[in-house]
Amino acid sequence: ARLFNIMDGFTRKLYNDIRTLKSRIFRLEVGGASDGYVSDSSIDENQYKGELLFAGTASHSEVTKGALVYLDDGEQWRRTCAGNTEHGVGNLVGIAISSSPHVEGIIVQGTYRVSSTYRDGNFTVGAQIYMHTTSSGSMTSTVPTLSGHIVRVVGQAVKSDMIYVNPSPDFLEI
Repeated sequence: ARLFNIMDGFTRKLYNDIRTLKSRIFRLEVGGASDGYVSDSSIDENQYKGELLFAGTASHSEVTKGALVYLDDGEQWRRTCAGNTEHGVGNLVGIAISSSPHVEGIIVQGTYRVSSTYRDGNFTVGAQIYMHTTSSGSMTSTVPTLSGHIVRVVGQAVKSDMIYVNPSPDFLEI
């Protein structure tokens, strides 16, 4: 009976801790461009197939659908920029599926058809995709090379306008 009481107290504390964390951290969902199975070839511009992450408490006004975003230390989503060491370096990164990613989520793994707004020309199929150095929220298949810029892989191109989103937590400052 004593062991049960110890476990019961532990279970109650664990439940309360999880409930507190759930409200502060995030949730993860798997979804797609529509209900049911969606093939990569049927994904339209700014649509996805993959895992969504729900986190943060707000989104900066500059964030729009399709932007590459990061979660800052104030739990607000902002657009990345490899030309600024404070805009997505070492932070959680993903693609906003709306202008309110703190509510509707970001794609953190899966396929995404990138609009020309956030794509530096056509991607080289098979190439790694990086945070853009000058156009905030954008992606490029060109490796950053200037001093002070950040090299961070956010995925790989599977088509000239589609990436497999799989952001690396690693980065290199040139």
